[in-house]
Amino acid sequence: MTFAMRAAAAVLAAAVLTGCTSGDDGGGDGEHSRAGLDPVVMAMDPTSVDPKRIDYPLDTFSLGNEDVRLINQAIGAVEQKCFQRFGLDLPIPEPPNGRAFPVWDWYGLWDEQATRSYGYSSPPMITGGEPFADAVPPEWAPVLGGEQKTFNGLEIPEGGCQGEALRALGGRPNVGADVEVLQREAVNRARQHDAVKPLIKDWAKCMKQGGWDFSDPKDPFSDRPDPKSVGGRLEMSPAELDMALHDINCKKSTGLLRAWVAADVANQQLLVEENAEALREMTDLRAATLNKANDIVAGR
Repeated sequence: MTFAMRAAAAVLAAAVLTGCTSGDDGGGDGEHSRAGLDPVVMAMDPTSVDPKRIDYPLDTFSLGNEDVRLINQAIGAVEQKCFQRFGLDLPIPEPPNGRAFPVWDWYGLWDEQATRSYGYSSPPMITGGEPFADAVPPEWAPVLGGEQKTFNGLEIPEGGCQGEALRALGGRPNVGADVEVLQREAVNRARQHDAVKPLIKDWAKCMKQGGWDFSDPKDPFSDRPDPKSVGGRLEMSPAELDMALHDINCKKSTGLLRAWVAADVANQQLLVEENAEALREMTDLRAATLNKANDIVAGR
């Protein structure tokens, strides 16, 4: 099992924390509205709400950008030593930056700065991950992932050099995965909030006034005007940029973005209360992992 597969397994296991309903577009019985709306967000000017500047309750338990970089530095250091035992000496790739929160499309399209460059395409990924994935020669891949038992006459550790790095950090893949599950659950609950759903209809009317007929903020992602593939990536057309900016403006002018963020914050707070014990355990796990990562990077 590769590093990515282990991480995915952690996410799936973590979903039992709350009986997540992520991706559910149904509802409407009031269950999704019991968290209310965060009053601090609702007091903001609806045209100036910026999710990047919001204090989300689950941020306290999330891995920060520097945490992600530290863990990836530690992974790289362990894997580099592992490769050296087999005769391959690679420089440690520069660790990627930590992932941004909130995710660029959690409220549909909302980040005007990113939108002007990428439209409805995902901005370049800024996530942590396997540092050597693109640096290891193909013939050495089994040493990285452990897909075979031996290499150059030496026994490959279980799970390859990735597995060795994972065990050095305490054996838990993607230590932030459980919190991400709760974050995803909160934003999906918020999507079904009784105060948010009518504003989605208002957003749809606003879009129609601009010439675009959509019923849900996720729809434009799969119906982009004049798409053109360049190097395997869809290139944004002027028509797409026009639609995307109108989309964001409609979310702000109707108050949809403000209400959606306010419901998200309130649902995060509710999930913090519902999962207090599990979150304490996650905090302890995060601290232990970061301590191990610090020791590895410091050469201790």
